[in-house]
Amino acid sequence: MTTKPQDQRDIEAREALQKRGQYRKKPVVIEAVQFTQEMLEAHLFDKALLPEGLRITSSTCHPGNRKVWNFRAGIETLEGFMEASIGDWIITGVKGERYPCKPDIFAATYEPAARPAPEALLWQIMVAGPPGNERREAIQA
Repeated sequence: MTTKPQDQRDIEAREALQKRGQYRKKPVVIEAVQFTQEMLEAHLFDKALLPEGLRITSSTCHPGNRKVWNFRAGIETLEGFMEASIGDWIITGVKGERYPCKPDIFAATYEPAARPAPEALLWQIMVAGPPGNERREAIQA
């Protein structure tokens, strides 16, 4: 294995320091759903689907009493398996990647996004014309 000369390492270190500063996260819209006890129980006892990407790897429960004593859940990410707990948010990122996020981090990082009107949603307005000859024009909402 070859190593870089000390001079080259020094140059790279200086360049990295020059890029140091404060950065703001770009405003992107993500999809997220909070993992709840109700979701867990519905999955274990009623075979309901979990949020996409989330899986239960083990559980100890009593189906007759609908009691869950413990479980392990998580998501396979690019960084490996990440555990998810009740209350965690399951996020789908801008490239379709999924990962869990603790509620306090989620609250500090995200806020509800206003849903844009679908392109297909058009409003019609009446454009005045001679009686009986009005016309309708579609405008984007």
